[in-house]
This record gives sequence, structure tokens and C-alpha cells, in this order.
Amino acid sequence: MGGACAAIISIVELKNHGGSGVLETVTIMAGLLIGGVSFAGSMIAFGKLNGNINDKKCSRSIIPEHGINDCAPCFRRIYLRTG
Repeated sequence: MGGACAAIISIVELKNHGGSGVLETVTIMAGLLIGGVSFAGSMIAFGKLNGNINDKKCSRSIIPEHGINDCAPCFRRIYLRTG
């Protein structure tokens, strides 16, 4: 749950202090990315340990083929909504 907390704190900080500087915005976005990836990894690990997710389900359905390029529009939308 630490990853989810980091992502939520990053969203709140982006809303409150996002436009004050480039370095702050980049730091907040990095916290959002790292927190989101950490939380997603925790949920996948929980699902695997619980037996709800097997390796066949996890190969293409969760990890997109385009990788980080799929994340850019999401970050842009979050930034434009809160900025």
C-alpha cells in the first residue's frame, strides 16, 4: 500500500504545487510513476501468491506492447486537469 500512498500524495502535491517550478513538477511526476508501478507490482504479486493470476494471464494483458509510451497521455491528462 506504500506505492498507492506515494501516488496519491503525488497527485495531491501536483494539484497544490504543480505549477511552481519545473523541478518540482518533474519530481512529483517521478513520485507518481514510481508509486504507481510499485502499487501495480504489489497487486500482481498478491494475485499470483493468492492463485488468482497465473503467468499466462500476466504475459500480455497487463504489460502493454508499447511500454512507457502508453503512460505519457495519462500523465498529460493528470497534469492538465490539476494545473
